[in-house]
Amino acid sequence: LPKNIEIIDNFAFYKNQIQILNLSNCINLKIINEDVFLKNQIKHLKLPKNIEIIEWCAFMNNQIQILDLSNCIKLKYIEKHAFEENPLNEIKILGDIELKYDLDDHNIWNRFIKYYNKNNKKTGDYKLENNKWKWYPL
Repeated sequence: LPKNIEIIDNFAFYKNQIQILNLSNCINLKIINEDVFLKNQIKHLKLPKNIEIIEWCAFMNNQIQILDLSNCIKLKYIEKHAFEENPLNEIKILGDIELKYDLDDHNIWNRFIKYYNKNNKKTGDYKLENNKWKWYPL
């Protein structure tokens, strides 16, 4: 994608079998809209540091195990279901990001959000251990 792209619009890369996604060179990318990378096979994801918003179901139904958002220094909002249906077991994230969720406790992503919120939205390396999220400093 070009460096100057600012928004990736709805369903742009829906169901494309993408496995590795590196958007770090998209330095002007601020918004990833709804369902953009829904139903791919993404295992490795690298987002640009200037990303601000990740919308509804943007990365749902992929293969992301380690989600590293620690370089996303301007990230302020992630909508519901953005990373649901991924086999997440580690999330590196900065503090004070607004994460939307629903009441489904069976979903790993939702359980992470609840733990993150209860942990006062602390910056950290969150790991799923014995089916429970644990916080570690970055």
